Amino acid sequence: MTPNPATLNLNDPLRDAVRAFLNEEVSGFPVVDDEQKLVGVISLSDILWYEALYDDEDIKEASSEAEQAHYETAAKNNKHIMAGKVRDSMNSPAIFTTPEVLVSTAARIMLTNKIDRLPVVAKQGPEDGKSRPKEGTVVGIITRADIMRCMASALV
Repeated sequence: MTPNPATLNLNDPLRDAVRAFLNEEVSGFPVVDDEQKLVGVISLSDILWYEALYDDEDIKEASSEAEQAHYETAAKNNKHIMAGKVRDSMNSPAIFTTPEVLVSTAARIMLTNKIDRLPVVAKQGPEDGKSRPKEGTVVGIITRADIMRCMASALV
């Protein structure tokens, strides 16, 4: 797991998201609301689909009808990608897990849902007076590369 990953706000302009992708050199971000709670995930593919469907609405390459409808709606709601917001292209609701998840469970969730990253959110901790992240906030992200590193470390 990568702790405390960079996030995007659902109200951020897509142009800022494009810059974030280039600066952070990642392929996806958890998307949070103004209270820092996870509301979705956005990937480079989501932004590419948004742009592609803006330019050519005959593209029908989405992997499912629901995904195709998502991208078509996002593209039609804005004149151009740079006029859109992260919420227009993100996938929501986000599929996520909590910190105590087993690696095998995380891998199964990712494979079953055909996703490349799995946000990790804080769950309500015991009321023992210790400072803890608020429930629902992003505390990490698990990527396919993280799972591969875990598997490789087990080989040593």
